[in-house]
Amino acid sequence: MKISLNWLRDFVEIPKDIDTKNLAHLFTLRTAEVEGVHDRAEEFAGMVVGQIQEIHPHPNADKLKITKTSVGNRLCKSSAAPPTFMKASMSRWPCPDQKVRWHGEGDLVTLEPAKSAEWKALV
Repeated sequence: MKISLNWLRDFVEIPKDIDTKNLAHLFTLRTAEVEGVHDRAEEFAGMVVGQIQEIHPHPNADKLKITKTSVGNRLCKSSAAPPTFMKASMSRWPCPDQKVRWHGEGDLVTLEPAKSAEWKALV
């Protein structure tokens, strides 16, 4: 079973500065065995939040949309938006050269700007 440290804090007073590995060890000794600790913050390092300004159909994928997202003082284009995104929705956005996992799985890959003229012409 997976539980969130924030959820656990709703029921038990846990010091804010405790190391998660140490907490897992103490939890194993006193309550139940902890098989592992997964720090989700690592997955979001280098990410920012942007607001979707425009949404357009993707020419080659029915389940994707192309969005223009306002991130700080720039407008970024993405083809990874799911069809449930709506204009003005907030979306996480990787900073340039950010390493991410494809659909959250597999090896880390570095995001690079699209180079094709077809992509640059879209939207």
